Amino acid sequence: SGWFRRASRAQMAALVGGTPLSAPAMTAFAMGCAVPGFLDERDPDVEPDGEPTPSEVADLLDIAYEGRQAWIGVPLAATPAEDARAARSGTTLTYGEVHQDGLTKLLGPKGLDLVGRGSRRLLELGSGRGRLALQAFLQLPHLRSVLAVELVATRHCAAAVAARRLVEASDGRFSLQAALPTNDAATLGEKRGRSSDSAAAALTMFE
Repeated sequence: SGWFRRASRAQMAALVGGTPLSAPAMTAFAMGCAVPGFLDERDPDVEPDGEPTPSEVADLLDIAYEGRQAWIGVPLAATPAEDARAARSGTTLTYGEVHQDGLTKLLGPKGLDLVGRGSRRLLELGSGRGRLALQAFLQLPHLRSVLAVELVATRHCAAAVAARRLVEASDGRFSLQAALPTNDAATLGEKRGRSSDSAAAALTMFE
C-alpha cells in the first residue's frame, strides 16, 4: 500500500529485524492504523486497498469473530505432522488474512467480480479461520454454495467456533450441520442450502 511505500527504510528494518512490536501495536499495524514511531500518512495517488464492507455484513462478522478483525494472538499454527505432510507435497502451511474491506474489494468488480460474472459457486483452498468464506456467504446471496477447505485442524476449529457463534446469535436465520473428523486434516464446508460430502471434518452452514 501507499503506507508501506512511504515508511522509511529504518522503520521497515525495525519491523523485520528490530524490537518486536507489542500485540496491540501489531494489531494496529495489521489494520493499517497509526503505530507510534511509524508514518501514518497515505499516498493520495494510490488506489485504496479495500472498499467498505456493508454494515450488516460487518456486524455479523463482528459477532462471529467477537470483533477481532486480525488473527494476531490466536493460536493457528500447524502441528509438526501437518507441516511434514505439507513439506512432502512441496508446499508450506504459512498463514495470513486479508481485512474484510480488502475482501469486499477482492470479491467485487475490481477483483473477482463474482456478481458480474454470474458466479454461482466459490471455492477457497486454505481457508484458515473461514473469514473469506463466511464473508462471501453473507455478502453474496446469489452464490449457491461457498466451499472452504483447510488442512490445519486448529484453523478449521477456529472457523467452526465462529460459525457456531453466529448461528447461536441469529435467531434461527442460520443453521449448521456438522460431521466429525476422521483424521487431523479438516475441511470446512460453508454452503447455502447444500450438504457437504467431505470425508474429513465438515461443517455445513445454511441460510
